[in-house]
Amino acid sequence: MAVSTPAFCQQIKEFKNIESFIGSLRNASVRGSAEGDLMGRGRMDWAGIVASKEENDEEIVDIYILEKLGSGNYGLVEKSASRPAFGGTGNFGYEDITIQDKSVFVVFSYHWHSCAGNSTSQFKLTKNGWQLMGIESFETNAVDGSGIDINTSTNLLTSRAVIKKTNNGKSKVYRIKTAPKLLLLKNYSGEGTISIQEKTPIC
Repeated sequence: MAVSTPAFCQQIKEFKNIESFIGSLRNASVRGSAEGDLMGRGRMDWAGIVASKEENDEEIVDIYILEKLGSGNYGLVEKSASRPAFGGTGNFGYEDITIQDKSVFVVFSYHWHSCAGNSTSQFKLTKNGWQLMGIESFETNAVDGSGIDINTSTNLLTSRAVIKKTNNGKSKVYRIKTAPKLLLLKNYSGEGTISIQEKTPIC
């Protein structure tokens, strides 16, 4: 069943192809992309991680979603919040993007000294926009396996999370109720998704 297009993206800018869209951005390059049916219309829509430069020459990275239109053109329907292309000392940044089950999955990661973590965030088009449905995340304070590992599965629709904490080979599983949150791709930059349920950061 096709997803009805919310009012916020009914007036969209069209591009002949993905190359022309990338060319419309300043010094842009694609760092990762995926094709698949996001709208339920049987067309190959596009989602990508795109680096570009602002007028001050600062390089930024954004997530873009383009719908494949009936005309064969592509329409820009969503853009994430921008984040610096330089990941800082922790090398924070987007790692991968895929499309499955009419959803966009974005992998965000970091690695700093012995600490490392990643999150996979699922976005799907709803009446509210491109809504964050759930997050699967992992974080460790010892990449050699000698410290604390935390695996977290958060469902934003049910406001429930399952947390598995492993320390010195011993694991405990916690199930918690979280505060309801409506998070949208237009405000997403990856920040806070890895340690979303951690009250005391391990890194």
